[in-house]
Amino acid sequence: MFLQTKNMTVLQASKADSLTLNKMMRENGADFTEGVLQGWILYLNEMLNLKRPMTEEQIELSTDLIFEEYGSLKFTDLSLLFKKIISGKFGGFYESLSIDKLLTFFQDYYDQKLEANAENSKLIHETQKQNEKLL
Repeated sequence: MFLQTKNMTVLQASKADSLTLNKMMRENGADFTEGVLQGWILYLNEMLNLKRPMTEEQIELSTDLIFEEYGSLKFTDLSLLFKKIISGKFGGFYESLSIDKLLTFFQDYYDQKLEANAENSKLIHETQKQNEKLL
């Protein structure tokens, strides 16, 4: 189900050659793309072995909210994000998963992505400045 993201950093996932949710929706249609994301959330529900997993209605609403807020995420981002959720990198679940918890994980990952890209841009800029001084 997941793309190859073993030992991948947030920056690498962000820079990888992969479709975004928005691009997949444009190329394959909303129903297909929403179905893919809903499948990932169902998989998350199963893998976490929750006493109170998300209902079908909650999954559908979560999918809509994810597309509205995080459509720029690539599938490599999603793979890494879901691996982090499953492995507990975002904390415990206390036997349930809810829309707000899931969206908080997405926001935390998105913030990490923005920070990693900003740091990378700064490093590139500083390197370019140093190279200009050497010339």
